[in-house]
Amino acid sequence: RIAATLNELGVTPHLVAGRNHLAIVVVRFSAHSYVEDQDQWWMAGLHRSVFIEARGKVHVADVRCRADLRLNDGAGLLSVRAEVAFVDSPVKGWGVHAWVENIAGKRVAPLRTEPVPHRSHVPYLFSGHHVDVSWELSKVAPWSAESPTGDRVRIDLNGPDGVIAQSTSQLVGFRHVEVRDRQLQVNG
Repeated sequence: RIAATLNELGVTPHLVAGRNHLAIVVVRFSAHSYVEDQDQWWMAGLHRSVFIEARGKVHVADVRCRADLRLNDGAGLLSVRAEVAFVDSPVKGWGVHAWVENIAGKRVAPLRTEPVPHRSHVPYLFSGHHVDVSWELSKVAPWSAESPTGDRVRIDLNGPDGVIAQSTSQLVGFRHVEVRDRQLQVNG
């Protein structure tokens, strides 16, 4: 079963109790690759991390962050969407706690707490089990290739009993990219 992206595979039906083995086959040359790929070099092997992850029946499926830098006053604009997946029928009471901290762990934006939408029986109105939060941070350090400064978005998924079911984080950098006068400009 191929899940959210082409690089994510669901192996749950193939697992057995006890010890399991994961084998990956990397094909360097085949009749198909030789004919189709004569004009370029291909390196064999795995070029990304491979891991097995166990998730709960309710888990954070995806976190998308959009960070922008307002050039006139140096404020950082951050919007986060945390998508929550329910393996079984959605139940009431799940919530997301989100905040922003610097790399040292000091909180730089207030905690936001939002419930996870659980009802999907309203036709044409339901847009998913996701939580949207946003912040405006004053005077952030701009991100650039020369100065890759950033902050960390922290997400806690809390169950109906208030216990943290999952914690995740994502690094973000505040920058503003635009094309002005036929030039690509980063942070002005």
